Amino acid sequence: MNLKANAVKELHKITGLSSSQVDNLLEVPPEQKMGDLAFPCFTLSKNYGKSPVEVAKLLRNKLVVPKGFQKVEHLGPYLNFFYDSSTISEQVLPSALKKDFGKGNKKGNVMVEYSNPNPLKGFHVGHLRNTSLGAALCRTMQLSGYKVIPVNFYNNTGAHISKTLWGYTTFPKKDESKIKNKGEWVGNIYSEASVKLKNESRYDKVIQQFQREIDNKDKKWLDILKKLEKWSTDEFNRIYKELNVHFDYIYYDADFIDSGKKIVEGLAKHKLVSYEDGAPIVNLEKWDLGTKALLRADGTSLYVTKDLSMAMKRFKDYKLNKLIYVVASEQEYHFKVLFRCLKLIGFDKADQLHHLSYELVVDKNMKKFSSRFGTAPLYSTLADKAKAKALKEVKKRNAKMSTKKQKELADKIAVGAMLYMMLSKSNTKVIPFDIDAALSFEGNTGPYLQYALVRASKILKKSKQKVSTNVDFGVLKSDEEQALIKQIANFPQVVEQAADSYSPHLVASFAYELAQKFSTFYAKHRVIGVSSEEEKARLLLVSVFYETLKKSLNLLGIQEVEVM
Repeated sequence: MNLKANAVKELHKITGLSSSQVDNLLEVPPEQKMGDLAFPCFTLSKNYGKSPVEVAKLLRNKLVVPKGFQKVEHLGPYLNFFYDSSTISEQVLPSALKKDFGKGNKKGNVMVEYSNPNPLKGFHVGHLRNTSLGAALCRTMQLSGYKVIPVNFYNNTGAHISKTLWGYTTFPKKDESKIKNKGEWVGNIYSEASVKLKNESRYDKVIQQFQREIDNKDKKWLDILKKLEKWSTDEFNRIYKELNVHFDYIYYDADFIDSGKKIVEGLAKHKLVSYEDGAPIVNLEKWDLGTKALLRADGTSLYVTKDLSMAMKRFKDYKLNKLIYVVASEQEYHFKVLFRCLKLIGFDKADQLHHLSYELVVDKNMKKFSSRFGTAPLYSTLADKAKAKALKEVKKRNAKMSTKKQKELADKIAVGAMLYMMLSKSNTKVIPFDIDAALSFEGNTGPYLQYALVRASKILKKSKQKVSTNVDFGVLKSDEEQALIKQIANFPQVVEQAADSYSPHLVASFAYELAQKFSTFYAKHRVIGVSSEEEKARLLLVSVFYETLKKSLNLLGIQEVEVM
């Protein structure tokens, strides 16, 4: 905001510091009663030969209150600046009502790889976290100005494929025409096969043979794999549609086997690569990464084999400035090895790769899930439970609504609740998944934010006045109104910070705090039934709040609802 620039200008005049130095030192105080900006005087203590408290008092005596500020006070070693309520209201509200509010000016092409469910496995709660995180990051980076290319990756050659094929050809046959959700059914075959093979070493050679034949594109498996993959990806696409997620491109693991092996051949000439039992091993101990096989001893590919080729092709095809992998923390070692190997072969874009690591989703008792052994709850199971619970609440509150509309409303609330639970915590935090807590209409939840939008919408519809920026901004001077306005003003900065740090949870935190401040304002101030000037000014404030919260929820993938 221009107000901060005014404070910087006046401080520059009296401190001898450059404008950029002053700007870097200015802080936002932890409490509203301490002002809107704070200038710490610790670094100037040595220059003045005085204590920071004495420096603050001296500077305050010299300082002219900047334009747009009501007052400046010295509190201990700080100068605290207080905005003029009319000025900040007039600066923030009209600009925040514009469609491009929050739009940044970042430049460059950024590819975000996310979701990554393995074909022939079920789409479970861990994939929900990945998908919600990746999609929110894409939207946030796009709003900040980047050209974002969202992509997905399907591993259709891994050990899970071999295990599923083994199970499919070994287990008793079923009438496939009667199976309702074939994608989930295939995922169950994988889990059952994993359980049966867990302690059966006699099957190891059989699975390895499957792996070799798949790697070599053996025709006898192609038709079966094509059918099973279609069933699996059809289910993924159904879920993506429900989550309002799309991808510009989907990469398949099998497409990079041959090109990956060629890159490994090039690496094999490097002095850090040796052979053990016929397998090329790269020594990365210099970087505390130990040693890593680049191919299996039998010549079949590994994840790193194909990722080497895939990364290089992506930069070539899309002229990327950044490639972000949204993958669970369990794969941190893999990406460190991948990035280091790309540097070893002289790939000049290796420093533009980033692994956005996130922690696991566990049950509410903090117990880990396992997709391999079928203990990770499937998305469809969670969604059905959430929708049923939401529908029960919707029917109670909207008995006269048609059955169709009740279901549509319940679905939006349920999906919003699941998304918000995934995005309201930092990606570095483990999420204990509790669908009952997620669907609460109170507290830090998706339904609470959707309800805040509904309340604001009702006010706007009820008023007989049209929203206008031609208002008396001096009306909006109460603590509650000013707190709400200042929170709205933070939106562009939050978007930029979330994009720069790959942290969509910052948007979720902002949205919750925004809704809380609106609730406090709403409880103390009437909008309709007051004087015309007050109604006009507060109606503008409610409208700006509504648009800002709606934008925030859109970034998180949460849909607006008309009633709750």
